[in-house]
Amino acid sequence: MHGLHLSRFFSGRPPPPPIQELNALLHEEPYATIAYCIFWAMLLSIGAPIAMIVLAVMLPLHLLKYYCFDHRILPIKSEHKELAVVITGCDSGFGKELSFRLAAEGFHVFAGILKPSSKDLFRGEALIQPMVLDVTNENDIKHAYEKVSKWMKAGDKQRCLHSLVNNAGLGRFGLIDWITMDDYEICMKVNCYGPIRMVKAFLPILKDQAIQGSHTQSQIVNMVSCAGMASASGLGGTPYEVSKHAAEAFTDSLRLEMKTFGIKVIAVNPSFHSTDMVDSTDELLDPENMWNGLSKTHQEEYGKTFVDKLCVHTRTVIRTATWDFKVVIDVMVDIIQSSSPPAQVVVGMDFRYGLAGVRMFPQWLRHCLTLVALPYLEPAAMTPSKPLEAKIE
Repeated sequence: MHGLHLSRFFSGRPPPPPIQELNALLHEEPYATIAYCIFWAMLLSIGAPIAMIVLAVMLPLHLLKYYCFDHRILPIKSEHKELAVVITGCDSGFGKELSFRLAAEGFHVFAGILKPSSKDLFRGEALIQPMVLDVTNENDIKHAYEKVSKWMKAGDKQRCLHSLVNNAGLGRFGLIDWITMDDYEICMKVNCYGPIRMVKAFLPILKDQAIQGSHTQSQIVNMVSCAGMASASGLGGTPYEVSKHAAEAFTDSLRLEMKTFGIKVIAVNPSFHSTDMVDSTDELLDPENMWNGLSKTHQEEYGKTFVDKLCVHTRTVIRTATWDFKVVIDVMVDIIQSSSPPAQVVVGMDFRYGLAGVRMFPQWLRHCLTLVALPYLEPAAMTPSKPLEAKIE
């Protein structure tokens, strides 16, 4: 380091400030490891007691608020006001069930559907207005905005848009080496760019309500998934995870920006729940389908045994960790009816009480735990004793 200082002196450049020297020093071994261990030892020894005190105080306050103060938006059914909710992805799963539940609570629901035939699902429902809404299509979003605006201007009562629920989503499976850029692009278009497009389209309505004071409890609810908080390494779903991580970042930024208008932004992060999308993984992860979808080169490199083990393991994990989707619906209804919803809700005991803590582990430890949980996988091309296995199969 002294030589570096001399070279800067003779070159005419001033030496770096002490804080920069310290920063450089703490990124060198063995100082980096020493500083890392000391930092976490101090943080845990000081932070743990403080956290226990905060939780001890927070629990009775939360219970007092829950039992003694009404946190719902009442009345939803009013002689002077009607509240609407826009939901995307209502062909099945969370979106469809949430539409029925909110309509039963008295909300006027604009249910976005991808397939025109899905309109039949809501036949006879007076408070549910289905509309074809592909979140990757600017024209569909524009028409949805126009329908909501028209509804708000009609009728004898004051009509307001209470909540925008970005629920539409899809996934793709396969190792990074196998899947194409198209898989990543479609996941980004639906899971990330879709909510962004919807927010930018409907934000003028929500902001105008806040400015005029006609409705000061508007909210945006983004169905993000636990895949947006942590990567499920080894399950072969990176297109979905990448898009959900981006959606999580968007939701965090949007939440901060909308505080100036009083518009609440909520991220809902469920783990695996029994929806049509999760159930469809049985077909997507069928070993024969996966094998037949690989190129000849990938078949020779990995071998069928590798593909079979990966598919069976992933399907087993998903089935084992799948919860009843009605829990998510209950949480969503509570959020939409709440006057003070939380910023983020994690749904699913596995992630809420297990994997959420694992996120704090160092990356090398997380990867070790993942490898322990994975079956023994070795590409055929890396097995010297069986060089022809892939070609024979």
